[in-house]
Amino acid sequence: MENIEKAINEVLDIQRGGTKINDLDSNTSMLLLLGYCSNKNVSEKINLDLVLNSKNINKAVKGALNAIAEEVPQIKGSVSYLNNLKLLNEEIARIIVVLKSSLFNSEQYRKAFEYMLESVSELTGKAGGEGTTPDSINKLAVQIVEPKGGEFYDGTFGIGGSAVEAYNFASQYGNELRVYGQELNSKTYSIACIRMFINGIKSADVRIGDVLVNPIFKDEDNTLKKFDSIIMNPPFSMQWKDKENEILNDKYARFIYGTPGVASADWLFISTALKSLNASGKAVIITTLGSLFRAGAEETLRNKVIGFDYIEAVIELAGGLFTSTGIPCAIIVFNMNKSVEMKNKIQFINADDIYENVRRGRNILNDENINTIADIYRNKKVVEDISSIIDLKDIENGNLSPSRYVVKTEFESSDYGKVKIYLDKLNATKTLGDIGSFYRGINVTSKNVQDPNGLYKIINLADIKNGELDVDSLPRYSIENNARVEAYKVEEGDIIISNKGATKICIIPKHDGDVLISQNFIGIKLKYGNNPKYIKEFLESPIGEYLIEGRKMGTSVAMINPKDLKEIPLVYMNSVEQNRIINEYMEKEENLKKEMRELQDKIDNLKFDLYDKMNIRNTFEII
Repeated sequence: MENIEKAINEVLDIQRGGTKINDLDSNTSMLLLLGYCSNKNVSEKINLDLVLNSKNINKAVKGALNAIAEEVPQIKGSVSYLNNLKLLNEEIARIIVVLKSSLFNSEQYRKAFEYMLESVSELTGKAGGEGTTPDSINKLAVQIVEPKGGEFYDGTFGIGGSAVEAYNFASQYGNELRVYGQELNSKTYSIACIRMFINGIKSADVRIGDVLVNPIFKDEDNTLKKFDSIIMNPPFSMQWKDKENEILNDKYARFIYGTPGVASADWLFISTALKSLNASGKAVIITTLGSLFRAGAEETLRNKVIGFDYIEAVIELAGGLFTSTGIPCAIIVFNMNKSVEMKNKIQFINADDIYENVRRGRNILNDENINTIADIYRNKKVVEDISSIIDLKDIENGNLSPSRYVVKTEFESSDYGKVKIYLDKLNATKTLGDIGSFYRGINVTSKNVQDPNGLYKIINLADIKNGELDVDSLPRYSIENNARVEAYKVEEGDIIISNKGATKICIIPKHDGDVLISQNFIGIKLKYGNNPKYIKEFLESPIGEYLIEGRKMGTSVAMINPKDLKEIPLVYMNSVEQNRIINEYMEKEENLKKEMRELQDKIDNLKFDLYDKMNIRNTFEII
């Protein structure tokens, strides 16, 4: 394998500088195909030596590739589409010399093709281009679906990584998997077809087209064809406004559970996969974490799918697995023939800590990681901090995020470092929602203009420093439409909590004038008899921090909503006890701070005495 990697790296290096990064895969695919067919003696017209010795190498390559297209109908269209190398004659010659001198056999060409795709994916991902599904995720998906035979489908085929992995899995059982796929992008489709050919997957039937608008594989009665196994990794959170008319008038009844907002097509692809499964079929969909918990239309949609009991497991994976994005992703496992033990249940696996870091910001799933996750799934294990099995009736608001149902007992506290949590020892008697009313902040837009003579002050995230707020330093705003401004107004003793990013908690001090919170906060007006300092200290304690962090959701930025904040359990005491222990604490704290200030004065005086003895004290003055 070392010889293969060295050769491909050299081939890619030859193209650096003069070749656009997006042309690396097509250029190299065609030349590897040429070398593969030359090695296989597909035709006497296809020979690396003849190409290398020709007067016009570019023209000779084009002719040899045309010969391949005629000899191999499986890839005729793909070769014709890609038969336009964006390389100079000298560059092609140097690449052919590398391939020729490497003495690859057919199997080595296959491995070279796979390594090339992996390398180019890494390069294009770094450059901000479209990424492909990492091999390690394809391997995990196949270990979960276990396509031992029958018909396999990927409606977002890409370059065919899932299909290759699934085909090889079935081959281990002596079976030839029949592969079906649909891909929107012509270049990607063409490379995928060539990949199928070089991997010896003669059964592959890959078509080009938009699966959301025009799913190609249908039965005689014009219903969607049903498959035994499906793996799909749709584009994350793709907008579908431009397809709205076709999708809302879908003639295949794919979207009977509802449609998501046009900002994200995640559940459109998922619904397509569900409609394409046969009565005993199994599917894995790789999706964003957001698709597991987004509210609104998606929550309604998820609840309907959950009610049909198709979901067998949801697996949260680590971030940094894709080359094109650092966000974490998830796998939803659909099983149309769940075991009796898993009826009306879903297994949640939080595998965000199961990965190998290969460099900063880049993670992979190694074989041990894949086996660990697959073993927990297959054997339906309940593992502390990693997995749980939940009844459908206990699914909250259609939320399918594993972090909601897998209780981690250790977390990293901002003040105390690594902390072990014992939830069974939390004697909670009330929730935050029991002791206060909640309100949101005003959305600060261009209509809210900073104005020294404005009537309102607005609290933003940067205004909270070390848990304290200096009301006098807040900027004033003029608010164009102040009809609902009362809903955002804070009062002395209110508690405000940031709803995104690092948690900030503050008690509103005594102040004059109208002060509002921005949309970055959730406000709590405590009921009479509750000491805001007691509530704040509880929320800032390790257990409080843990409870808040555990309810945050988000892909790039973690957020918490008022509904989840209200559910946080609280060790409640009556007002007398709250006041007594807080007053006692504050008195002791103040005494300690006084002692610390006195000690600091002594240290300073000791230093000044030293400077006197060094004859340097008169050289400076503290101002």
